Amino acid sequence: RFGVNVEVVDATSPGAAWSVSRCCGEAKVDALGRALTGVEAWITGVRREQAATRSASAKLERDDRRGIWKVNPLADWTDKDLWRYIHEHDLPYHPLHDRGYGSIGCAPCTQPVGGREGRWAGQEKVECGIHVEPPS
Repeated sequence: RFGVNVEVVDATSPGAAWSVSRCCGEAKVDALGRALTGVEAWITGVRREQAATRSASAKLERDDRRGIWKVNPLADWTDKDLWRYIHEHDLPYHPLHDRGYGSIGCAPCTQPVGGREGRWAGQEKVECGIHVEPPS
């Protein structure tokens, strides 16, 4: 329907010494780093209202960590704006949203609650490291 070619980038498993930070680092951050090799910019769905850590996101910003441009076209959209657009344009979305998941992360760490509160439930973690560098 959309004529989009999707490139799948496999993540590596963190193995026996599993931790939330290590899993996010290897399965998400490192995989994205490999996918962005050689590109000049990347486009995200980051929205300012998602979290305090994202509240200063600009529509166009320099991703100094990766040395490329980061485009956040939805930065100023609200949840209401997003869902209105999805429904007006009959866009597909993840079926877990219909089951109460406000934000979809990875299977072991996502819980069915509103917003990003369902990510890493019971952990102090609030970002995986893709958009905001995790604390050392």
